[in-house]
Amino acid sequence: MAGLMFMRPEFGKWGSLKLPSTWRALRGWRKRAPARSRRAWALGVWAALAWRLEVTQGLLMCVYLLLSLTTYCRPGELMGLRRRGLIKPTPGVCRSWSILLFPNERVERSKTGLSDVCVALDSKWAQCLTPLWPLPAKGDPDSLVFTFEYPAFMRAFQSCVKELGIEDKIIPYQTRHSGPSIDVSRGLRSTDEVQRRGQWKQVKSTIRYEKGARLGESWARLHPRLQVVCELCEKHLADIVLRRPHPVSLHLLGAVGKANPSSTVSREVAQSAQRV
Repeated sequence: MAGLMFMRPEFGKWGSLKLPSTWRALRGWRKRAPARSRRAWALGVWAALAWRLEVTQGLLMCVYLLLSLTTYCRPGELMGLRRRGLIKPTPGVCRSWSILLFPNERVERSKTGLSDVCVALDSKWAQCLTPLWPLPAKGDPDSLVFTFEYPAFMRAFQSCVKELGIEDKIIPYQTRHSGPSIDVSRGLRSTDEVQRRGQWKQVKSTIRYEKGARLGESWARLHPRLQVVCELCEKHLADIVLRRPHPVSLHLLGAVGKANPSSTVSREVAQSAQRV
């Protein structure tokens, strides 16, 4: 069905031709073999991954990861974010920065066929990103904010997962599960607010993504030394993003990390010297 809808879009959800018997068969298959929801991870884990991305790849990939977490956006949606889509605060209109995805003037639409998708950048834990937004908002309005290719980001992301010694498989799409779980578990947003922010039309879809009760279970799977590093990264997230001195170091991981510590530390020293 996926191949057919790719070659013949008119048979898709928004097409003019329908295959009712096939869709009924697929719904029956889903009931007999339901899909498994991806695991949600605590904010400290994503802060640690953002830290490693900032050190090894630069600030752009770090911001992309944190923006995915706070907006609940799909990875591909943010890759299409353009500079004109960064909307600055306006007195009497909006109090925080926001992003505009899939503007009505363009042909692109979201996975659910939506246009003019607006998400406010008002998460309490993500306020450290606010000083960064004026810079990417400048320049050609139609140019992309994130200029790297997604496969390059995936390689860098998996390298950071391995470097931290996280044994579980983590993919960037899990930010869409983790963001709602973090906000609900900390009482930052209600379920209705999460549903609107995540662009879910049905409550059952929101429930499938919001797994706040399982954040503790995911946290318990981490090595104690890695937990310490994650807690430090969360506490000093603003220092990491704004490139201020902070106490987070790979030495705290000890034998947990999979990478060669000496080469990594040397790389960090060289990059720090280059920044200076």
